[in-house]
Amino acid sequence: MAITGSIDGGNFSNPTSVGVTSTVVGAVLSNATLVNTSTLDMGKIVTNDGTDGIITLAATPDNGGVVVTAVTAATVVGGSGVNQLIASNDAYLTTITTGTGSGTVIGGAGGQLLGTAAEVGGSYQIYAGSGDDTVIAASGNNTITSGHGNNIVAAFGGNNAIVASGTNDTVIAAGGNNLILAINPGGMLAGLGGNTTIVGSSGDDFIIGSSASDATFMADGGAGNDVIFAGKGTNALLGGEGRDMFVFSSVYGGGKSVIGDFKAGTDTLAISGYSGLTVGSLLNSAVNTANGVVITLGQDNTTILISGVTDKNTLNGSIVIG
Repeated sequence: MAITGSIDGGNFSNPTSVGVTSTVVGAVLSNATLVNTSTLDMGKIVTNDGTDGIITLAATPDNGGVVVTAVTAATVVGGSGVNQLIASNDAYLTTITTGTGSGTVIGGAGGQLLGTAAEVGGSYQIYAGSGDDTVIAASGNNTITSGHGNNIVAAFGGNNAIVASGTNDTVIAAGGNNLILAINPGGMLAGLGGNTTIVGSSGDDFIIGSSASDATFMADGGAGNDVIFAGKGTNALLGGEGRDMFVFSSVYGGGKSVIGDFKAGTDTLAISGYSGLTVGSLLNSAVNTANGVVITLGQDNTTILISGVTDKNTLNGSIVIG
């Protein structure tokens, strides 16, 4: 429904000639380093200027797609075609769900909902727009760029590379295999499930590890004063430059962690929720090894290796217990 026709003429170097009404979408389409439009067939691109119905691309052939030109919110459901383009409008609450095929999704300036199909399969590049968007990855192999604004990106499955480029993004990896790269500070980056690698921004980041005991979690805070919560599984943690805090809570207890760049006297090791524990008792039970200081929290056998620090007494003054 609500498909009004095919594009007759025009080219993607001039996005308005192919019906693109959004300057945000047009800027992405005309950037050959982001979208290789030379592989698209202009005769297979349809437009939509209606106000009702759902645009379904199930029958759209390979190298085709849709340019949404409606001025009000639209709903697009992708298909199984290969190399499809879904170009949004600027309307608030436009909703785009990809299919099991592959291609590129470009969001507009309005706050929009962009997501992948729940079915296994699909491979998409998703560029959110300049509004406050929500992007959900349920399956497939996806590269997601959050765009400007205050965005929410959630990955529940699939293999995802997520670039958090908004001003105050919340990124949650709850399943699948995920790489999260933060461009701007101020948001929250969480690897709550699956196997996740998080690379923080040049500012102050808030990073949370996995709540799953079988997960692998890797975090590099980058520059800035970062707060990194270790997860329940296997954790490899780097604070990077700045005054960083590594938090080990009994809520996320039982994990095995390595801190690769702890700077005694600059960074902080924060332990929370372990009854009766004091700085003195923690240091007394810690073990100096050739690889670093090993701390074991007996309540749940949380293990922390502080790599490169071979004398546990140098940690005195860098530990906070709450």
